Amino acid sequence: MTEEKQWLDPTFRGLDMLASDPEKLLKDARKKEGAFDALRFAVACKMDRNEPLPGGVKAWAASFLRGEIEAPTRKPGTKTTNGKQRAIVRIVSELVEFGGLNARRNDEAKIKDSACDAVSAALRDLQMEPKTFEGVRDLWKKRDKIAPDRFAK
Repeated sequence: MTEEKQWLDPTFRGLDMLASDPEKLLKDARKKEGAFDALRFAVACKMDRNEPLPGGVKAWAASFLRGEIEAPTRKPGTKTTNGKQRAIVRIVSELVEFGGLNARRNDEAKIKDSACDAVSAALRDLQMEPKTFEGVRDLWKKRDKIAPDRFAK
């Protein structure tokens, strides 16, 4: 996995890095948008739980809260996927892996409904986009670009 791809899912990577190598996390957060988000998320989680922050991270958090630190800028021309798209792809993947569903419809299969059908039904119930099978299927087809860290070949 490349260094850039390492930060594509900042949600829990930040907590892992904060525990294992907070100095690398701080260093990466200066230049990489994903690492910055990972650090910010990890600090918020630690604060929510009233857990101590390592010294350098504590100083970073104070500077961030004072507005002295801003997120690094993305390179021009790079596209980002939003967290909802990654979550949708992840849920389809989990339903395939653990729920025994096919990702997409297959008229030959015993179970006609697919993971994309189930996710689109849930999104419809929540009044969230995409509400259709086709919308979820299109995200699933782009899973390598949406979540390359999860679907690396």
